[in-house]
Order: sequence, then structure tokens, then C-alpha cells
Amino acid sequence: MDADTTATPTNPTSTVATPTVATTATPTVVTVSTVPSVPTTSSTPTFGTTPTSPTTPTTSTVPTTPSTTQRQVPTTPQEPQRPRHLRPGAHVVPPTTYTRDVLLSLSALRSFSSTLQSIDSASEFRSRLTSLRSDLRTFDGIIRRLRSYQLMSPVLDKQRARLAQQGPGLARAMSDFLDAVRDGNATRARSLASDVMARLSKFRKAA
Repeated sequence: MDADTTATPTNPTSTVATPTVATTATPTVVTVSTVPSVPTTSSTPTFGTTPTSPTTPTTSTVPTTPSTTQRQVPTTPQEPQRPRHLRPGAHVVPPTTYTRDVLLSLSALRSFSSTLQSIDSASEFRSRLTSLRSDLRTFDGIIRRLRSYQLMSPVLDKQRARLAQQGPGLARAMSDFLDAVRDGNATRARSLASDVMARLSKFRKAA
């Protein structure tokens, strides 16, 4: 593109960070290996001089039989407690759904950046504008979709919320930048280029 009429952000998506999937640490199991000690007796029993007759129990011990009148009622397992971070009414999805959406949105963002950086003239910009808009719509649509669901993992759900918050603003700034370049407004294009870079930095940190 003509440098006097348009300004493109320098490499806006060369290092977009892919969200990391947190792993849950395995709790440490503490083992206790104490061996009970057996008391020892060293005393020898003593016998009296007069033998004594063995005593007989006056009451015979009757073995008890288990009662058949009581029946053990099986206990109903309790449902797991709902994590406190979950929003009522929002759909819960597996981590694979979230990972897929993030990767698709980042792919569209990289395609947008690659196309934008390959443009050398105003005429080429006009010919590639449709493709740029398409990538931008894909990124914006998928990143907004993150707002429609939630995740059981508190770590992943917080990351999802951050990306869903920062993504739409980034898409809007990029769309305004395309408008400024299309209209030949160099001053506004330069200002929006700075805004795009600042929002892109926040989006990377959100991941």
C-alpha cells in the first residue's frame, strides 16, 4: 500500500499465544507405615500351695444370632456439588470444544495478519479487502461464541472469559482500521494501527 495514504500495523499477529490447557496436579498421598508393637511378658505365673478346683461359669454364654428383622437400606449416592464459579443457566461444554474454538479463532486472526502484511499497494488492498473482511468475521464470530458457554475447570473458564472480553474489541479496531485504509484516511489509519497493536497485546496476555 502507499505509505502516504495508509499504514498497516507491523506484524500484528506474529506471536499470538495459544491458550494453555491447565493440567491438574496429582495430590500427594501420604502413607503411614507404623507397625503395632506386641507387648511382651517375662513374668512366670506362680501357683499356690493348695490346689484349687477349676471354677465353672454359672451362666452359659449363648452365641448371638444376627437379627433378621432389620434390613439395610442402600444409600443413594449424592450428586457432586456444582462448582461455585459456574454461572446459572449457561451451557457447560467439554475442554475440547473450547480448545477447538480458540484454535479456529487464532487461525483466522493469523490469516488476516498474513494477508494484510503481504499487501504492497492500494489497488492490491482493494482486491484483498473481501478476504480480509472474511477472516475478521470468522475471528469475531468464534471469539464471541466463547461468551455463550462455560467450563467446569475454573482455570480454563477464567481464560475463556478473558479471551471473550478482549477479542471483540480487537476485531472492532481491526475493522475500523480497514475502513480508514479503504477511505484513504492516513491519519486515522495510523491512530488505529496503534490501537490494534495495544489491543492485540492485551489479547495475548489474556491467553
